[in-house]
Amino acid sequence: MLFLARVNFLNKKQLATSLGRSRTYVSAMCRAGFVFQYGGLTTLEEALDWLRANPDFRVSLVYGN
Repeated sequence: MLFLARVNFLNKKQLATSLGRSRTYVSAMCRAGFVFQYGGLTTLEEALDWLRANPDFRVSLVYGN
């Protein structure tokens, strides 16, 4: 029997809430190279993987504040 994992797809606002960050933070992630792979949706796991792969990511580096 085939079992499919249930995946929660998130938009920017939902991802920001899941990460405990602002939508500005998620927008900065996108400007820094994070891609919403599924038609404007992503998973929390993909976002966390990206953040682990980019430990020096800071909003101020993207927007220059």
